[in-house]
Amino acid sequence: MKNLFSILAAGIILVLSACEGVTYYDHFIDNQSSNYLTVIPIKTIGGYIDTIYIAPGETKGIQHSKKPEGDAHFVNPVIFFDTVYVKTGLLTLTKNIMSADQWDIQSSRNRTTHRHVYNFTLRDTDFQ
Repeated sequence: MKNLFSILAAGIILVLSACEGVTYYDHFIDNQSSNYLTVIPIKTIGGYIDTIYIAPGETKGIQHSKKPEGDAHFVNPVIFFDTVYVKTGLLTLTKNIMSADQWDIQSSRNRTTHRHVYNFTLRDTDFQ
């Protein structure tokens, strides 16, 4: 009886540990334009994020978060923000940063860790 209980307990621990995991959501802006960018993301949860300066040819993260569950399904990248302001001198951004189809999404998994990377690329043609 003691052996049966030990085997049952080990099985339950194994099943529960397999359900654990973590999911990371990382958002980046890839500045492939010749402009210096000032980016001000406003988060839905947690409030304002610091102003981020991105030089031409540079990629910087604008939001990093995680949830304590493994989730293989990526979510809409813009739900993490109320808005994102992108400024560069007198030019106006014509590419809609709040449109999910403008973001490149890559997802990966390592055992129980899931990572979803969202990348928004800007080029000179995205400004007028």
